[in-house]
Parts: sequence; structure tokens; C-alpha cells
Amino acid sequence: MRQLDLFSALQSSTEGIDTEFKSARGGLPGSFWESYSAFANTQGGTIVLGVAEKTAGLVWEGVPALQPDRVKLVLPMVSLIPDEVEKALRLRFGDRFAQLDKTAVQAVVTAQVEGGVTNGRMQEITGEHSKDITGVLQGLVRDGLLTQQNQRRWASYRVAEDSPHLAGNSPQDSPQWAGDSPHLAGSSPHLQPELLSLAEPARNKKKLPVAEMEGLVLLLCEARWLTSKELALLLSRDAENLQSRILGGMVKKHLLELRFPDVPNRPDQAYRTVAKAPE
Repeated sequence: MRQLDLFSALQSSTEGIDTEFKSARGGLPGSFWESYSAFANTQGGTIVLGVAEKTAGLVWEGVPALQPDRVKLVLPMVSLIPDEVEKALRLRFGDRFAQLDKTAVQAVVTAQVEGGVTNGRMQEITGEHSKDITGVLQGLVRDGLLTQQNQRRWASYRVAEDSPHLAGNSPQDSPQWAGDSPHLAGSSPHLQPELLSLAEPARNKKKLPVAEMEGLVLLLCEARWLTSKELALLLSRDAENLQSRILGGMVKKHLLELRFPDVPNRPDQAYRTVAKAPE
């Protein structure tokens, strides 16, 4: 924690691509997480709460009327976890999540919100030493809350897909995000013969031209949301490779749209074919 002389430090500041001011009137503003996600998926940035940018300049807004000359900013990230994220993780992992310390909670939440987490990212958020963070991340992998991608300095971590203690439970106990699953319960692609039929050319060939693969993806995602893992299952391809080589480019070309455009790296991100305007 450090003390900042806000009066002198902020007066020369203006909003830009890496700085935003938000009123704290009524508590944490609803637009906070939209800005947080935007910064998290670019080069980062600064969000200043309790300050609003008016025509005459910066003004205090949402903080006590009597302002001290020096203000201590204390922003514990764990206290800013969205309720829906915490509820989803508690549902998914049960007591294992409830018993985590604040650093471990922050790691799992960051992996969920940003689509992954690294040692460097956790150092930025918590200020803790790299060695200590490595221990926390490895512990979460051992406990089945995170899975590790790559090794050593290139290691990154994602929220584990399946919770072992839920294996074998009924479908309604599935540890998915409540209310925002890209497909309806019971409509998994492997249960839809028509989708398997559409994807058959890819399953019969190990290699396909990019244009042909994109055409199959467009057919599969016509009027429905499918995740990269669901598409990979249908097309008999590796999910990460499919996402990086095919799906990402199709989004950039406006052939596919994202179900969660504000958080592109969500683990449960889904894709749908962009509807053509009527001629």
C-alpha cells in the first residue's frame, strides 16, 4: 500500500486509453468491470474511483465532503470480485474454493475473468514475490482448481474444466456458470447427429484448407452458440489450435461474433455465425 497525494497527482491527468475516472457515488460503479475487462485484455490501465471529470476539471464525487490533503488508497482486489464470479466458483469447487486464502482466491478469479493467469500477472495484482506465487499456483494445480499450460517461465494457468468431486453427479449439478451456458442442457454437440453430419468432412481428413475449415465452422455456428471445445469435438481438432488458427481470425474478419465480447478470453467463450443483412 502506498500513499498518494491525489490533489497534485490527478490534476494534470485526463481520461485516455489507459486511464479512467469513475464516480464512487452509491458504491462501486456498474461500469467498473467493463473497464477492468478492457484493460485486462490490452496493455493494462488505471481506474480512479471517487473522482469525476467535469468541464471545469476533476472533482471529488462519491467520497466524504471533508477531504484530507493526503489520501491512502487501499484497493484489495479480492473485495472487488463480482458476486456472480464468486458464486460460480463456489458452486463449481465447493469447500475447496471457500477454504482458499486471499492470494489463491485472486489467482482462481483472475484465471476465470481473464481466461488465464500467470506468475507475472499475479505479481502485478498482489505485489507478492514470484517464488511465493509459484507455490500458490502449483498448490491450486494439485488441488484440481487450475490446470497448467506450458512450463517454467512460459507457464500459464486456467481454471480446471471439471471438478473431481462433482464427477458422476447429475447434469443439473454441472459446474458451469449458472444461466449463461452457450448451449441448453442436453444439447451437447455429440448428441446432435445433424452437426456431426455437417462436420464429417473435417473428421475424415486430418488436413483441410483454411477456407474449407472456415466454411464448416460457419455452418456449425449458424444460429447457434458453440465453444471452441465443442467445435473441436465436432471437427476432431485440437481446441487451442482451432481457436488460435481459425476462430480468432474469423472473429477479426467479422464472420463470427462472440457471445461475451467484453471478455474475449473467457474459458466458456462461444461463437456464432454473423447474420447477413437481408439484400
